[in-house]
Amino acid sequence: MPFANDLIARLLDGLPAATKKPFQDSKGQQRNIYEDGFALGLKEGDRAYLNNHVSMTIFFHPYPTDGVAPYLRIVGFEVVPERYAYTQLGYVPAHLKQH
Repeated sequence: MPFANDLIARLLDGLPAATKKPFQDSKGQQRNIYEDGFALGLKEGDRAYLNNHVSMTIFFHPYPTDGVAPYLRIVGFEVVPERYAYTQLGYVPAHLKQH
């Protein structure tokens, strides 16, 4: 499948999206590394699945200002790709409903 190893690149405020991946270092310690972008889909056996949703976590630092509201600076964002069948979302397209 063409998309099984493809990554999607997204920018937020000029910063690239990142996907957290667990990694075990040479000392056996569990760490997280970040991969640029996020997966378009995955292949399991002879079937391929398309990720049709993403969850995003936006990281920011607050900066005090002399104004009323603080200034927030985006310093990164993490994306978790997900896939859902329409039945999992409680939605059935009209053309698929049984009459």
